[in-house]
Amino acid sequence: MLKRIVKSVRNLKRVHYILFVFAKYGFRDIVERLPVRIRYKGKKIKGTRAERLRMAIEELGPTFIKIGQILSLRPDLLPEDFIVELSKLQERVKPVPFEEIKDVIEKEFKMPISDIFPVFEKQPHATASLAQVHRAKIKEGVEVVVKVQRPKARNMIESDFSIIRRIAEMLEKRFNVVKEFDVVGKIEEIGKNLLEELDFIKEGKSIERFKNYFKNDENVIIPSVYREYTTGRVLTMERVEGINIKDIDRVSISRKEIARRIADFFFTQIFDYGYFHADPHPGNIMLSPDGRIILLDFGLIGRIDETSRDILSALLIAIVEKDVNKTVEIFLNLGVIGKETDIGEVKEAIKDLMDRYYGIPLSRISIKRVANEIFDITRRYKMKMPRNFVLLAKSLSTLEGVIHQVYPEFEIIECLKVYAFKLLERRYNLEAVLRKTEEIVSSYGKFLEKFPEDVRKILEKLKEGKLKMEMEHKGLEAIASRIERALNRLSFSLIMASIVIGSSLIVLSNRGPFLFNLPAFGIIGFILAGLSGFGLLITLLRSRRL
Repeated sequence: MLKRIVKSVRNLKRVHYILFVFAKYGFRDIVERLPVRIRYKGKKIKGTRAERLRMAIEELGPTFIKIGQILSLRPDLLPEDFIVELSKLQERVKPVPFEEIKDVIEKEFKMPISDIFPVFEKQPHATASLAQVHRAKIKEGVEVVVKVQRPKARNMIESDFSIIRRIAEMLEKRFNVVKEFDVVGKIEEIGKNLLEELDFIKEGKSIERFKNYFKNDENVIIPSVYREYTTGRVLTMERVEGINIKDIDRVSISRKEIARRIADFFFTQIFDYGYFHADPHPGNIMLSPDGRIILLDFGLIGRIDETSRDILSALLIAIVEKDVNKTVEIFLNLGVIGKETDIGEVKEAIKDLMDRYYGIPLSRISIKRVANEIFDITRRYKMKMPRNFVLLAKSLSTLEGVIHQVYPEFEIIECLKVYAFKLLERRYNLEAVLRKTEEIVSSYGKFLEKFPEDVRKILEKLKEGKLKMEMEHKGLEAIASRIERALNRLSFSLIMASIVIGSSLIVLSNRGPFLFNLPAFGIIGFILAGLSGFGLLITLLRSRRL
């Protein structure tokens, strides 16, 4: 009981401090609408609203800085000037004393640190708000880097987010725009994602997944994870030394080739695997002396399923080819355009956007600028883009900056277009279509195979009185007739499709014996399919049930 009271008092003080800081940085118009009296009589802080928001967040500390950094990845929620300012947020935090780091490690492994890491550097190699990285050696003598979670990171985030959520709820009651944008829901989403970053086992699995995807790619280096030295709060990885992108002239291959390798690496993640590194800033990409790409920090990962990849490819091609109707159609299929949105106005806005880029070569078009203009449209018309698309757009914008830093003349949009076309070609070539058709026929076949047994079970339950049904007989004969006709047509389709697919696969295999330079069994299959189909068609016509 006493602990709960103390916690409530602390939370109340924190609420007052948060609101005081926002009032201090010129957000009194919002703070004064809340049922909490906050007085600030200091000097007026100069700067734009976006600049003052960044300064307020910096003063409020690690949790708010992490929130600001996450919001800087959401151009669908904030205008560009706010995104630019929040992107400047830096985690200026003091390192945790070694004794506290040692305590975390020993609690996680339940043994002295010297039994786990015979060599462990006390000074951190890198420091952030949620964790810090130390260099060490494991028992086998291998050099590693150890990412250790700050002792009170989870408690700090959970406490601050409960307060932020409460403030958001108060704002929602007083500002319609806060309710319309579902700020409380967005806060909960950010909090959930931030807590997931604290699961180092999950991050380790992400690294292993990337390593498996690119195990045969000689141009990529993914550090190994040492599972036996990894827990939920301690992540141990192979120590990989690399060259920073700003020192690229120390690499032995050309800048153009490095840019191509980086683009290929990330576009393969997106279009082939649908699993991509969502924070590809220069600090997370390094180079080996011979030009291989070294990827670091897998805390933020994006996912995009097969269907979404198809939609993404079609959307990219529609935008590049300036096809307004196709772009709007894709937005509709995504569920981005709500019922209250005027589709005509959206079409005009997209047409205006595309007209601005008419006749401009792809090499002079910026992904970041186009993405920001699209997000301006989505905000203006209250369209809700899927989170994975937003994260992908922001990642591509960041990647574009990295690639142009390496080789400014690299045509990233042209390269992106090539990958999009390749994906669609793979999806819709003859072999893929046949495979998809075979899957559909197979699923119907399994349904028909199980159908008699399912009917028998239902009849047995009816007989035993375990299944009760109430039916009202109205025009049942007509329904039965329609069902019979539908089953006849389904049977006809399944038989024809099965024989045609089988024959097609035989023809594609190109194995003898041959007839007219084509596999004989395939030709015979097509003839049988035609005769069988024709015979079944005559039967159905005679029964007048087609």
